[in-house]
Amino acid sequence: MHLLLSVENARARAVQEALRSNEGVLLVRVQGGAPAPAIDVFARMKAPMADDARTLAFVPSEGGHPSAPPSELDWLTISVWGWIGTACVLLVCGFYAFMPQLERRAARQRARRSAPPR
Repeated sequence: MHLLLSVENARARAVQEALRSNEGVLLVRVQGGAPAPAIDVFARMKAPMADDARTLAFVPSEGGHPSAPPSELDWLTISVWGWIGTACVLLVCGFYAFMPQLERRAARQRARRSAPPR
C-alpha cells in the first residue's frame, strides 16, 4: 500500500526522524474524515481519492511503540476528575444541609451559658 503524506512544517523533522529510526515504519492514529480543502487539492491534482478517506495523525514512536503517552484525555482521567468533582459537590451540599442544625445547637449552648444559674 502506498500513501501520500503531507506534514505541517512543525512536525516534518519528527516524521523524517521516525521514518529513519523505525526502518520506514510510521506510527499513525486514524482520525476523522479528510478535510474539504484536502479533497479539493486532490481533485485539482487529478489524484484518485477514496470516498471514505480518513485523516491520519502522526504518533511519535520508537521501534513501532509510542514514545510518549497520548495527549488527549482518556476515560480513566475523566472519571477520576468526575469522582473528585462529585465528592466536592456532595461535601458542599452536606455542609449547607447541616449548617442550620449546627447554628441551632450553637444558639442553645449560648443560651445555656448566658442563663442565670438556678
